[in-house]
Amino acid sequence: MIGIELTTFMTVPEIDLETAVRLITVLTGLHLLYSSAELYSVRRQYGVGGFMSWKVVSVYVGNIRGISLLSPLLGRFPTLILVRFCLGGALIGIGALGSMLPLYQVVLPVAVFVALVLDVLVIVRHPAGLSGAFDMSLVTHAGLFVATAMPNNRTIQLAGILFIATQGILGYFLAGVAKAIGKEWRTGEALEMVLSTKTWGDDRLYELIQSHAWLKRIVGGKIVLFEVLFPVVLFVDPQIVVAIFAIGIIFHVVNAVVMGINSFVIMFPATYPAIYYANQLIPWTIV
Repeated sequence: MIGIELTTFMTVPEIDLETAVRLITVLTGLHLLYSSAELYSVRRQYGVGGFMSWKVVSVYVGNIRGISLLSPLLGRFPTLILVRFCLGGALIGIGALGSMLPLYQVVLPVAVFVALVLDVLVIVRHPAGLSGAFDMSLVTHAGLFVATAMPNNRTIQLAGILFIATQGILGYFLAGVAKAIGKEWRTGEALEMVLSTKTWGDDRLYELIQSHAWLKRIVGGKIVLFEVLFPVVLFVDPQIVVAIFAIGIIFHVVNAVVMGINSFVIMFPATYPAIYYANQLIPWTIV
């Protein structure tokens, strides 16, 4: 009886395609809200005389075809950010309401397409210094647009969701492979160097690993191992998938607290519903 109750308690629910789409929509909306607020807080940098003024940035991106047509928009970047912020709130509402919203199947792809365009404009306008969360936002909105543009075509919807799932998995896996190629992360030296920097570091943690050399090797090695092995989420029991997602969220929260990489906490987990749905499609599991 105890075993049956425990099994029932630990059972995790399946999600359908529409639920996955709605969850991703809400999470990407949250990222738009947060990242736009973060960019708007330093809006003076984008004004005349600022470090990231359009006059300065246009020198680097001026060779992009058609960029001159976008100058009126890119020159008013703070306004663009405010539009992006409002769109984030709209996406949260659209995802939360779902089919209860009138013209849901029309409004959602239009809103996602606008979010995709704004992602491109932000990356063009801010060609350096953005976190990988913005790149993940771009590919996630691209997949989400594909998944919502033709709501009556399940094959197209599935292609969009699986694209997001693939990008989410590769985001971890390729980062892990890049770390594993060199010895710096395996030995923990890279972690020590990161913590020693003024931008990304933390004095207390740096002093801790300085006095306990074994700690940096363990933490550095575990990070590499987690990222390299992340693709197993496709082949394990859904309960284990949820546990892996929990580890991933904790990992991003720690990075946010220590290094200030806050947007990763939202954007990478935004791909989890697609990954979870992809796991359901595989008819076998390792565990």
